[in-house]
Amino acid sequence: MNCLSNNYSGGVFNINVGLQIVKSSHQLKSVCLHEANPGHHHQSSLRPAAGQHLIRKMVVSEAFFDGWGLYSEFLGEEMGIYKDPFEYFGRLEYEMLRAIRLVVDTGLHAKGWTIDYCVEYMAARLALTHQDIIQEAQRYSVAPGQALSYKAGEMKIKALRVFAQLELRDAFDIKKFHRVVLGDGGGSVPLQMLDKHVKNWVSSLKSASAQEKKISNRLESIIDIDQILLRRTDLRLSKN
Repeated sequence: MNCLSNNYSGGVFNINVGLQIVKSSHQLKSVCLHEANPGHHHQSSLRPAAGQHLIRKMVVSEAFFDGWGLYSEFLGEEMGIYKDPFEYFGRLEYEMLRAIRLVVDTGLHAKGWTIDYCVEYMAARLALTHQDIIQEAQRYSVAPGQALSYKAGEMKIKALRVFAQLELRDAFDIKKFHRVVLGDGGGSVPLQMLDKHVKNWVSSLKSASAQEKKISNRLESIIDIDQILLRRTDLRLSKN
């Protein structure tokens, strides 16, 4: 999906339907939201095909990239994508997986947990096959912190959204917020830079609003003065 060449004109999202033998169909919408639209496919399609250094095209901020994917699953709720409790339960199962990753990754790399204990811990809490759980634990063991990126990124995007809503109030526009979040070529930026980018946007809107209000007040003052002058003129004319 990444725009690694100037000839890039689109992308493909493949679904292995044979996996329904071991994968539940009620999780399909969560996967599509995360991997396709408005998730990674949409996100990556915004990355420019030209004008960026190759490093910018290939290196991705995990926390932002997968944070947006997980945030997209949440957006499915607001968009009404989950049509019944069964599909929504699939979303909650994936939400549980991302939450448990926070615990297991920390346990492995900071608390002395073994892979066997991680497998046992996840098996008691997740609706995954035993083989899937083993693969998850092995993945976490060789990539410290990567499993944390999903939830860390989603939480940051949600926090910035709440910040923008509180600061802008009625002026907040969810579409504009999403454009700002994805504005830097589909988002390959550290969370600190994203934080600065969004807050600068909020600040600029508030400054523009304050300037508009100032101009409006000045115009109202001018109108008031004109009305006073007109009244005085009318009084003089009436006396004459």
